[in-house]
Amino acid sequence: MGDTYRQEALCINKVRYIASQFFHSEFIEFPGRIDNGLDGAIFWREGNKIIDAIYVQCKGGDSYFPKTISEKFTVQGISKEYVTKHIPVWQSVSGPAIMVLCNEQEQSWWIDLKSDSSYDHEKMHIYGYTKNVFDLSAKEPLRQLIRKKYLPKELPSLSIFVPFLTGCLGKESLKSVACSYYHGLREKKLPSKCKELDKKIVFSRVGWRHITRSKRSQSRIVQSFLLLPLIPEIIKQTAEYKVVDRSFMVSQTGKTIIEEKIALLCECKFSYRFPAIVKVVLIRKREFTEKSWDDKVWFYSIYEEKRNQSLKELLFKG
Repeated sequence: MGDTYRQEALCINKVRYIASQFFHSEFIEFPGRIDNGLDGAIFWREGNKIIDAIYVQCKGGDSYFPKTISEKFTVQGISKEYVTKHIPVWQSVSGPAIMVLCNEQEQSWWIDLKSDSSYDHEKMHIYGYTKNVFDLSAKEPLRQLIRKKYLPKELPSLSIFVPFLTGCLGKESLKSVACSYYHGLREKKLPSKCKELDKKIVFSRVGWRHITRSKRSQSRIVQSFLLLPLIPEIIKQTAEYKVVDRSFMVSQTGKTIIEEKIALLCECKFSYRFPAIVKVVLIRKREFTEKSWDDKVWFYSIYEEKRNQSLKELLFKG
């Protein structure tokens, strides 16, 4: 047991050193008693600012390597049950997740735990690649993992045939119906193709106050009200998101906090009006301490984006 701890500590120290010396970033270790498939996080810096966190699983010792290492090798000493148990954790964290393997000679390699190419078809075994050495050469590939999530390659498309809320008005005002619908969303855990957002989004007063704020134009408020029923389907169908704003701070209690605004974009084609690109904006806050981390997401807004610029493209697409 003591040798195992020594080997794991060797890997953790290696990650800390590489992060500091080559990435100009910092590594925070999570307590060993938390068995959740992650040992810490690298706070990635661009310039003097922390822009993201890369979650890290550390594995130290020669037992994780096959006797003969080829260009692509199967990581040894990790059970199928362990992989099956922890894949949901690795897939759902709000940032890149990697495994770092370090042998007794302090040579190390990294594996992208969110990539399908890192697993067999049954997702019971993990593959490593000898080209992915964890040293200065890893800086640009890891930076690309962070940037990869910034802008969706393709937008999901929805076809809407009924103007939902206006059909429910009766004697009630649009605001009253919209408020009731929004309160209904607060009771739901909405699924999403994006594992980082799946069943995590909270509908609180923050979002309602933002879309109904007094300084906002009446036309934009009405627009958001009418788009509210699209939120569940947009969240469900969207696998990627765009980061539109990010800030970080260290609190008085020592927490490192990364707060982001992220946007889900969707092409919406209406049977009763012009098509549009609809944007759902979320606020995500990640808090890290030396004991644990926390990850929360709130709905913030919904509205049409760049209608005049995208209208022609949507009308004549395909």
